[in-house]
Amino acid sequence: GYLPFTLMSPMMSKADQLAAKGDTKGIVRLNYLAMALLGLLFAIVCTLGMLGGSAMGTTLSNLAAKYAWVMAGLGAAGGMMRFVGFATLLRIMLSNEFWGIYFAGFALATIIGYIPELSGSALLLIAFVGIAIALYDYQTRVSSRLLVLVLLRMEATTKMASNATHYNNLTPAKPLDKATLNKMVFRSLNLQASFNYERMQAAGWLYCILPGLEKIHGDNKEDLKLSMEHNLEFFNTHPFLVTFVMGIILSLEQQKADIETIRAVRVAAMGPLGGIGDAIFWFTLVPITAGITSNMAINGSLAGPIMFLLIFNIVQFACRFFLMYWSYNLGTKAIDILTANAKEFTRAASMLGVFIVGALTSNYGGTTVATVIENGDSPIVIQSILDGVLPKLIPLALTLGLFFLMKKKNWKPVTCIALLLVIGLVGAFFGIFA
Repeated sequence: GYLPFTLMSPMMSKADQLAAKGDTKGIVRLNYLAMALLGLLFAIVCTLGMLGGSAMGTTLSNLAAKYAWVMAGLGAAGGMMRFVGFATLLRIMLSNEFWGIYFAGFALATIIGYIPELSGSALLLIAFVGIAIALYDYQTRVSSRLLVLVLLRMEATTKMASNATHYNNLTPAKPLDKATLNKMVFRSLNLQASFNYERMQAAGWLYCILPGLEKIHGDNKEDLKLSMEHNLEFFNTHPFLVTFVMGIILSLEQQKADIETIRAVRVAAMGPLGGIGDAIFWFTLVPITAGITSNMAINGSLAGPIMFLLIFNIVQFACRFFLMYWSYNLGTKAIDILTANAKEFTRAASMLGVFIVGALTSNYGGTTVATVIENGDSPIVIQSILDGVLPKLIPLALTLGLFFLMKKKNWKPVTCIALLLVIGLVGAFFGIFA
């Protein structure tokens, strides 16, 4: 998966251009192209295997061994691409007062990651802590301004007229119809078709919710462009539970909430679903269903694999449809509560988002060095020394380094990708990356 996911990263630059133009058909075509390329790659591999047999396998193994450093370099670069997405989110969401929140999320994720019993549910636990911090900040700030609520509302209204982080047309759109919601549920099946190491599921995410965005912002081309652009930022969640995030975000888009709030809610909601989805599907549903139906198949019953596919798909489709409608209705009902204290909610949601990004930096940061210095019977392992200074130091340094290049030097994500590709290949050639 390293090669296709790495090669798909530059496609995000094209996606950005299409979003800036409001070219919805172009986004759809780009996702179809990614699906076709991925399918073609699988077809080529399968065809070569069938035609070449064991001889082809031997040839490929020899080539892989001969150019192992290239594959290692691509793998290392691919693992680092996600830091471009994290840096992009920080560039947009991080203010000076939230640096401590970011490092707190990173530190907590690193600590939990070293506890085997908790590492599987790390993001869920971190989300609870982040929600507690954000909720405390929200309640404190709301209670401190009750006496001047009217004045602050007037101030917020004034800001909305000139702040570029708001849509131009602030009139709430009509509720989305069932046909549109159902269309987006089926599109969610292709969430990962254009998966890449820069922004992971971002292109697929925009493809999934595009029908809803067209209905909501169809009367204002500039608002549609804005919505497409911020929905192309880093995104990664459990593919079977993505409709939960879709419903909430679409309800905010429908009510024309400010973009900063939508972005913060999206980042905060996507993280914890990974652990929840794994627990529901991979650790519960699949083992139980496979255990029952595999015995049927072993006994020669054709009903075994058929039953497995039926049960698995009925459950996952039921989850997709239920979560889409439930979260969409939930978000719509909560809008009045959120907008009553919009300034405080946006701040709390941004705080939670930055906290989650800090946790993601650690949780998804698997980049390590393989350099070992010979020292008799006690070789010096560089990675062990770095872990002694600060675990996950390399992912943190790369993320902050890319953030600096984007924020201060105005580097574009595609330039950062090229830099990481060079670092990965050069590092693998000299044995820095395994």
